[in-house]
Amino acid sequence: MFFVLFYIYPLKFLMSWQCKYFGAIFYGTLRERYIELSTMIPFSKIPHLMIIYGVGFIFVFFLLFFLNRHAYRKRYWLSLNAREILETQSTYRRYFAFGCVGLLSIAIAWISILLKFSVGAILAGVVYNLIWVIVIFEGRKLKREILILENDLQTDNLDFSNDVE
Repeated sequence: MFFVLFYIYPLKFLMSWQCKYFGAIFYGTLRERYIELSTMIPFSKIPHLMIIYGVGFIFVFFLLFFLNRHAYRKRYWLSLNAREILETQSTYRRYFAFGCVGLLSIAIAWISILLKFSVGAILAGVVYNLIWVIVIFEGRKLKREILILENDLQTDNLDFSNDVE
């Protein structure tokens, strides 16, 4: 409840601000909407909000990373089959990469604070689009690994008793 009240709900305003900001850029009405945007969330506070968002994002995905890595380490105790092992490895790699995207976002927001270029923190939000790239590449890698595993299993299950002369 604390997480939702003090982290998620306030970030709703950041998301609605970003939607209005990018909508104004897309429609060419940024100059007209500048006052509305700056009263909603002052431009100077955006980098700080992006850092707060990034910290929560990192916390969530590194926690998921550690949970999945722990499951991978206990794979024999959990009696995971070969496919489940591959899926667990893929999941913890993906979550680690997501956490790294959060770190990159925080770095960009921090640099924008140091350079006093508040609007540069918008890039800290755009960086989260790297998640789609990670999902696509990791999904393709997992699919290849599963195909290799299934081919190996089919090869191992072939009956070669008739080949002996």
